[in-house]
Amino acid sequence: MKDFKIENGVLKRYFGNDTHADIPEGVTEIGMHAFPSCESLTSIIIPASVTKIEARAFAYCYSLEEIRYAGSKVQWKAVKKDGDWNFAAAPKIVKCADGTEELPQFIIDGNVLKRYLSIDDSFDIPEGVTKIGKAAFRNCARLVSVNISDGVTEIGEEAFDACYSLSSVNISGSVTKIGEAAFYNCTSLESVSISDGVTEIGKDAFNTCFSLTSLSIPGSITKIGSEAFAGCSSLEEIHYAGTKGQWKAVKKDEDWNFDIASKIIKCADGIEELPQFRINGNVLERYLGRDVHVDIPADVTKIGENAFNGCEHEFNGCEPLTSVNIPEGVTEIGRCAFAFCTSLASVSIPVSVTKIVSEAFDHCYSLEEIRYAGTKAQWKAVKKDEPWNFAVASKIIKCADGTEELPQFIIDGNVLKRYLGRDDSFDIPEGVTEIGEYAFSECCSLTSVNIPDSVTEIGEGAFGRCGSLESITIPKSVTKIANAAFWGCRSLKSVEIPESVTEIGEDAFRWCESLESITIPISMVKIGKNALQRRTPALGIYYDGTEEQWHNIEMDAELKEMSFSDEEE
Repeated sequence: MKDFKIENGVLKRYFGNDTHADIPEGVTEIGMHAFPSCESLTSIIIPASVTKIEARAFAYCYSLEEIRYAGSKVQWKAVKKDGDWNFAAAPKIVKCADGTEELPQFIIDGNVLKRYLSIDDSFDIPEGVTKIGKAAFRNCARLVSVNISDGVTEIGEEAFDACYSLSSVNISGSVTKIGEAAFYNCTSLESVSISDGVTEIGKDAFNTCFSLTSLSIPGSITKIGSEAFAGCSSLEEIHYAGTKGQWKAVKKDEDWNFDIASKIIKCADGIEELPQFRINGNVLERYLGRDVHVDIPADVTKIGENAFNGCEHEFNGCEPLTSVNIPEGVTEIGRCAFAFCTSLASVSIPVSVTKIVSEAFDHCYSLEEIRYAGTKAQWKAVKKDEPWNFAVASKIIKCADGTEELPQFIIDGNVLKRYLGRDDSFDIPEGVTEIGEYAFSECCSLTSVNIPDSVTEIGEGAFGRCGSLESITIPKSVTKIANAAFWGCRSLKSVEIPESVTEIGEDAFRWCESLESITIPISMVKIGKNALQRRTPALGIYYDGTEEQWHNIEMDAELKEMSFSDEEE
């Protein structure tokens, strides 16, 4: 019984790791996700007392080979079973006391295949099915191939979403529509031949199929949805069965070819170039290509918001964007225009630029050279919204007549609002009295920081997710550590909180997985919810006062009831 959580006859959760589970007699219901991903489980016995099995009760029990039911076949049929109770579980039969009963391998409602339940690596859609329903095969991670039979006219939304092992699919000539995200994130899919008769390929239909190398589009196509093939970074060959004139007439929603390898499409009568930019008027709204170096077209006057955001392709083996040439005539670089272009190493800014919007080069970790065609005086006159250069490698900009230092932090009055640099250590300037909200948030390279005696408050999320931060010295001037101040500092090992601090906010040291010791002063009045949540057995919490004083602190009951020692070891 210790491996089962049972409430009022309902089996809520199985916690065991054994290969066999014997559900206790008296259980009347097996709850949703009761046996979640129990990959060690090979056999199970269900008692005759069970009258209901909820959805996905045995989901992803890939090793489960045998289900035994203590009652008869008639009793088994009377058990109320939610449709996909055996989704992604191996057995195809249940062994009853008087024989076997087949388990459903799919759910069909009318002519719609609603859900595939098996873990087989190949499947033929049954005759009579006219539509593959929404998410019918979603997360069928072991499915390698599927044959879509004649008679199917529509592949529904997200039908094969996240079928990571699916490498081939045969789409029959009866299909007229491939729905939104139908094959989204099918990362092993290598080639697709779409039969003549398909008129529409929906939005995101093949998004992130980054193993896809070739594609054949029939002449019957009239519409291709937005980002239908986005992220197909290996897609080097696209064939279209119609003429160039017919191709031009196909309605193609914006960014349908975002981030694909091919720059051309081969039509029956020649080649058509694929757009590499989405330009509206004179505004470059989005870069669609995959080049290492990009020359922005000469007629562009503004680089729009998020235009190059995330042009970083190393995750799938392709070379990332490393340099950009911005032409004379561009006057504005929009918000997050080059954000997260983490391999971008150099950029040249023309003298025509008069405005750079906040976060324009956010998280450009490798950007070591920024050149500006004008003088230092002209650079100073450029309107730069802060923080335009957060987490950029370079500390200077090279102007025509010399260099100018780039700001490494933003201070408003006495509040440090944002640290912008990429150094592994940082000394907060004297005179700062408050470290503002999220001032150092996600400064991933920061390993240590020195806080001066002038600081009285560490703001909300101030050092949140500084994953490399190993040490921090909190001065005696600090009185408050706000909510989530050090949340997710996974490398932080020890913290000594000075006597001046009276309050630690909620989640202040949550998810500090390497934290081994934290010392709490006698001055403490309040410790917020989950502030000192334990994540490893090694964490020691030391308090300078007595047990009675500890219990007078406002805090979670769980923390208050911890085993107490008023002597630091």
